[in-house]
Amino acid sequence: MEGSPEDQKIVRALPEGATLLLISTSPILLQIAAAFASGLRGDEVLVETRLVSRRAEWRRLVPVADVVFADALAAPAVREARPRRLRELHLLGEKDLARVRKALNLAETAA
Repeated sequence: MEGSPEDQKIVRALPEGATLLLISTSPILLQIAAAFASGLRGDEVLVETRLVSRRAEWRRLVPVADVVFADALAAPAVREARPRRLRELHLLGEKDLARVRKALNLAETAA
């Protein structure tokens, strides 16, 4: 996972001590996203991860989070909680997505 340039910019611009909340339907995606955020900032920001099914937990954290990232399936529920800043998290960056599209087009052409 590389994250979009805009997502990387947002994470890098967070002040030291900021809280970044990651919400997803997938525990694996949460692990990947947490590693991505930590890779950009190390221990400078607090990274909290919550499954969307743990609604009471993440709803308590939304008001204090400086930015919330949610996957496409979790985003509608998270949006209702009105976070200060919400970004929809994508597993694949633009480069990876282009490679997948190209591979799928090649597979369609061969079929």
